[in-house]
Amino acid sequence: MKILDFSLLRCPIPLVQTKLFVKSANNGAQFQILLSDRGSVQDVPAILKKMGHHVETEVINEKNVVLVTVKLNN
Repeated sequence: MKILDFSLLRCPIPLVQTKLFVKSANNGAQFQILLSDRGSVQDVPAILKKMGHHVETEVINEKNVVLVTVKLNN
């Protein structure tokens, strides 16, 4: 499974990079995103859900890095 590590980047870069990845990915593709910026943690899952994709989030460590698991439903 592809992992997009945006944990060191601040919004809006993770959002833009996620949208670009989704455009190039195949229907049904699954991938994970690592995020730590508060804005990105809110915005990236929200836009993916709005686009109709299945999204699950979980905090994975004490530094509040969030793992977002996505399945595309294009």
